[in-house]
Amino acid sequence: MRSSLTNHASSTILLYGFPKIDYEKLDSFLETSIVSGKQLSKDYKFICAHEPWLSGTTDVSDKAEFEDRKTTYNMDDDDDLINWNDKGNITDWFSFDFTLEELRTLKKYQSQNFRDPRYDLQETVVTLDELVDITREFGLEQGRTIGIYPEMKHCHAVNKILQNRNSSVRFEEIVLQTLNDLGFKSNPDPLVLLLERMIEEKDWERIDNLQLAGLGIDKGVLVTPGVPDEEGRGQYRSNTTQFIAKVHEHGLKAHAFTFRNEWMKLYWDHGQDPYR
Repeated sequence: MRSSLTNHASSTILLYGFPKIDYEKLDSFLETSIVSGKQLSKDYKFICAHEPWLSGTTDVSDKAEFEDRKTTYNMDDDDDLINWNDKGNITDWFSFDFTLEELRTLKKYQSQNFRDPRYDLQETVVTLDELVDITREFGLEQGRTIGIYPEMKHCHAVNKILQNRNSSVRFEEIVLQTLNDLGFKSNPDPLVLLLERMIEEKDWERIDNLQLAGLGIDKGVLVTPGVPDEEGRGQYRSNTTQFIAKVHEHGLKAHAFTFRNEWMKLYWDHGQDPYR
């Protein structure tokens, strides 16, 4: 299950915990994106949110005390040749400029105006720790294991910001250490880690220590990444990746997400045909 059910604002207790019977209808994993909230100067906590910029899903713009936090960051990836997840310069309020205590003063609302607004502004942010507690509680009640499927969002962009703040640790390292601290150490744990792109070689030792069930990645990066043309009319194939082979080499399962059949998401090489 992905945290995008339309009854409640995404990534809230109301969504993850409503109703418990929904978990009986689901597969065994609950997906969420995680971004960082700045707790003091070095102690980073993770909240569940699709993006680190806040105004599209919270009432942060209504908070006079946070007016001066609005700023601009470049949220591009680290590949000049392929647009993995470029967002460009974004002006907004960002989670990593707030302490967790400050983030908890914000209220969440639906990110899309066609979704049910009845529960808007009732709940605040959810931490990764709280999400893990929810899945373990419901799993215990139902006599089964419910895992989590966290996505590391905008690693390169966040790492640039960390470097500018003279931080000696990378976003990926914080994520992996946090999961280790949350107790994901057994073999195999109910944990699939969702990536934007292949992780760096130096992170594999931490991955192996976590004993994950698997790694997930966008379908467009799984085998043959797509390269869009400059006018955004479509994409063509590029080199073949080693993602599946690398994941299997470490004894993990490979999972792909975001299978879209819109023609603009498909390669010219395949005639932009979803059935080829």
